Amino acid sequence: MTPTSSTDASVNTQLSLPGAGWFLDWSQLDPEANVAASVAAMNGNYAPLERVLGPVVIARHEA
Repeated sequence: MTPTSSTDASVNTQLSLPGAGWFLDWSQLDPEANVAASVAAMNGNYAPLERVLGPVVIARHEA
């Protein structure tokens, strides 16, 4: 596991804990858009990553 994926896994776990108030719906993630957005984020442009992850991260009361 790379440091990034390890960090991602930790954040994902924390977001999806019952008390955290978030649900992660990975079925909403476009894999190709995620790769492109991740590359952009590594170059300092986080806007594409925010757009890609927006539909994935849902407030638990909406799920």
